Amino acid sequence: WEELDDSCAVESAVACDARLRTDDLICECEAPGMLAAMSCDLGVVKETCSADGCKVLAKGMRFRSCSDYCGERGLACADAWEEHDGSCTAEFPVGCEAKIDSDDLLCACSPATGGPPAVAAAAQSMANASSPATPAKMVNSIASSSGRCFFSHNVEEVCSANGCKVLVEDMKYKSCSDYCGARGLGCVGAWEELDDSCAVESAVACDARLRTDDLICECEAPGM
Repeated sequence: WEELDDSCAVESAVACDARLRTDDLICECEAPGMLAAMSCDLGVVKETCSADGCKVLAKGMRFRSCSDYCGERGLACADAWEEHDGSCTAEFPVGCEAKIDSDDLLCACSPATGGPPAVAAAAQSMANASSPATPAKMVNSIASSSGRCFFSHNVEEVCSANGCKVLVEDMKYKSCSDYCGARGLGCVGAWEELDDSCAVESAVACDARLRTDDLICECEAPGM
C-alpha cells in the first residue's frame, strides 16, 4: 500500500510488484511456515488472484460483502477491495463488511479459525493484520477515523481540506450518489463545475445524472 503521512494509514492499494516513485511503502509479507498450510476452493470465480486460491475476483457482489461471500463457503474474510477494470488489481480497500453498488469485488478469504492449529493461527493472523490501519474499521472506503477521505479514482482535483469534496471526471450519466455510494459513503452535495475546476457553476441534486463529463461531489466524512 501507499502510506499516508509517513504512518500505517493507507492512502491507496498498489500491486505487490509495483515499483513507484515514492520513498515509503507499507508491505505485508506471508507469515513463514503458516500460509503454506492454507488453501481455498471457492468454486467458480471470475478470476483467481493468489496462488493459494484464497484471494479471488468475485462476481455478483452488488450490495453483498466479502464477509457474506467467504462465510457462504465456510470461510472467514481476511480483506476486501474494489477491483480495477474487472481484474485482480485493487482500486481501493473497502473492508470485509462493506456492501457497495459494485458487481465485482476482490475478496480474500481465510480458513475458519476452528481448523488445525497451524491453519487456525494463520487465519487469525490474517484477520488481525490483513492490511494496515485496522481495515475492518475502514468500511467507508479509503478513509481514516479522523473524518478524512482519500479518493483517487477519476479525481481531477480535491476541493476540500478533508478530501471528501472532489472534482470527478468520467461522470456522464452518473450521479454523485453513485460515486459516493461505491465508496460506502452517502452524498452530501453535488455541483456542476466551472472550467474544469473546483469553482461551482450551479448546484444539482445528489442523484442527478447529467450529460456532463465532470461533477463536483461531496461525500460524507467517514465516522462523522
